[in-house]
Amino acid sequence: MGKTGRRLFNFVIIVAYFRYIWAAQTSDVASLSSLL
Repeated sequence: MGKTGRRLFNFVIIVAYFRYIWAAQTSDVASLSSLL
């Protein structure tokens, strides 16, 4: 596992992190819109 492997690993972690945040925000919006 060289530099490219580590960079790819970091990229996958960052993408998963942002997708988790995005899913949390969209679920919050959905719950808020269901309350209205």
